[in-house]
Amino acid sequence: MIKRLLSGFFIFIILFSMNNCNKKNNQKNNTNKIVETATQYVKDWGVWVFKNEEDLGKNPKEVKEKDYFEFGSKFTVVLSKTINEKDYYKIQLPDKTEYWIDKERLAEKFIVINQDDVTVYTQPDQDYFTGTKLQRGDFGYFIKEQDGWINVNFYAYRPALDGEEEKKWVGERWIKEGYTDDLMAAREAFYLYWAYFYTYNQKNKNKEKAIEMCQKAMDANADRESEIYFVVKDFYNELNKEK
Repeated sequence: MIKRLLSGFFIFIILFSMNNCNKKNNQKNNTNKIVETATQYVKDWGVWVFKNEEDLGKNPKEVKEKDYFEFGSKFTVVLSKTINEKDYYKIQLPDKTEYWIDKERLAEKFIVINQDDVTVYTQPDQDYFTGTKLQRGDFGYFIKEQDGWINVNFYAYRPALDGEEEKKWVGERWIKEGYTDDLMAAREAFYLYWAYFYTYNQKNKNKEKAIEMCQKAMDANADRESEIYFVVKDFYNELNKEK
């Protein structure tokens, strides 16, 4: 009898402990966080956002209450939530309409090179210079800032050394000057990057697509032009001359 009671007691303790662990894991993986009001921008070509939290993680085709926003669309982040170790934002439009979005689909800001021959570095220190020099119109995503330097993931193709003709992927680098975070410039530079992609990427060369991307860049700001617009226009003219 005593053995049965002891066995039952131990089983109860084990089940109680497992239940508490599950509760803690659920709390860890499904938590709300109030965040400071922050502006974020769509970093991809376009993204679907969902009206209801319970639709997060679903295929957009399965969701009825949703909307689609293109690159550069601006939101205010009002809430951060972690679900199954994945971060999501509750976002708000100027008219106070709210949606949910995967945090990874947004960027704090964009970086566009607005000077010639901007040297990039592997570390926030001038002794870590590389041979790569970025040019006006090159596009990147801001990552972080440190001691007056900014770390950027550059979506750009440039020669690794002076005199080289072959253009290579730049990627994550540090810079200290020669850039702007103007949204108008970013809209143009984003599509200019795709024009470069279809021009320099060996596996995806497509001149017609490159011209199309240049045209999209020139139309990105309606009747307005950013400080790097002439770079887009010049590349567009260059591509058309080669046809």
